[in-house]
Amino acid sequence: MKRVLIVSNEYPPIVGGAGIYLANLVNNIDLTRHKVTLIIPEGCCAKVDDNLEVIEVKEIKGLSLFSYYLKIKELNLELFSKIIVNDPSTAFIFTLMLKEHRAKQVVFLHGLEPEYIFQSPRPLYQLLQFGKKYLNYLNQVEKVVFVSHDLENKFNQIVGISKLSNSLQLSPCVNRDDFLCPELAPTCLSSTEISEINNSEFILSVSRIEKLKGYSKLLKAVTPLLKKDPKLKWVVIGTGAYLPTLKRLVSEAGVINQVIILDELPRKNLSYFYSRASVFILLSEYRESFGLVYLEALSFGCNTIGNDYGGVSEILIDQGGLVARTSSVNEVMCEVSKHLNGKPVAARDFHEVQRYSKTQFSEKVELIL
Repeated sequence: MKRVLIVSNEYPPIVGGAGIYLANLVNNIDLTRHKVTLIIPEGCCAKVDDNLEVIEVKEIKGLSLFSYYLKIKELNLELFSKIIVNDPSTAFIFTLMLKEHRAKQVVFLHGLEPEYIFQSPRPLYQLLQFGKKYLNYLNQVEKVVFVSHDLENKFNQIVGISKLSNSLQLSPCVNRDDFLCPELAPTCLSSTEISEINNSEFILSVSRIEKLKGYSKLLKAVTPLLKKDPKLKWVVIGTGAYLPTLKRLVSEAGVINQVIILDELPRKNLSYFYSRASVFILLSEYRESFGLVYLEALSFGCNTIGNDYGGVSEILIDQGGLVARTSSVNEVMCEVSKHLNGKPVAARDFHEVQRYSKTQFSEKVELIL
């Protein structure tokens, strides 16, 4: 039985794409063939299995990387056939502090590594010349895994290389088991909210609430639709620094009674909303490396709209979603209105998107391990 070590500074319920991706990965490793040791932050939720050992790291402000380093040093790395390095923080440790066993390491890149390490590095990275050392590290490991073709292209453009010789692309899968039955309402909802959602047609947005997620523009696009149909709702799920501003803008727009803003819910509960929404829309101005929420919405048969930018357009073009190739608020409003008919939507079931299926993902994971 092969032994695999996975080190990550993110894991659910901690918010972040790297953590969700890793949970996806762990859930698709064949634990009858592999014994996995998982080093993750204290308090995370990992599945229980005889062949899955979880080592939790107590994170101390300013010393968390050193805490991870000490936990890794307690292990005999010779025993592992593969070492998976899942995020930039742990890559920092393996680049600068643990220079052995690189030939059996697999490094995952999820999104902002090119910007944070090469394009706009923090002062410490500049002082240590970390970008140069990190690129050298990536060239020495067994594999470098990008979560989308667009992320790999962005990395190559920013770093100024043609292509890493050891790179491959592995997008996350979306699986029925990731979600509860669509008929089950989240327990945090009041009976009034449940009735309102079940009996109203609604537009849905799910993300961190940040300015560059495009909420100001989106509010301008949906406000005329909300005013035209008093029964129509806009459901926003998430939290973040821009949330107070969004609430103020909603109030100023005069649609406060038609906008339902819910704090971030466990991912498994999103099925209740994806399955009932007439339209899912998120006009993120980030160059998203993948955009998992768009794929989740598509998996529940929801009409899905996103910007023509980054990994989002990669998903939407491939799976029949709508790419908004315009900055016009009126044109976005018109695209949304095409999918509204004034009636509540009965809950739709999950359907697997073939290219991002559990089977394909599991097969590729086995090839990596």
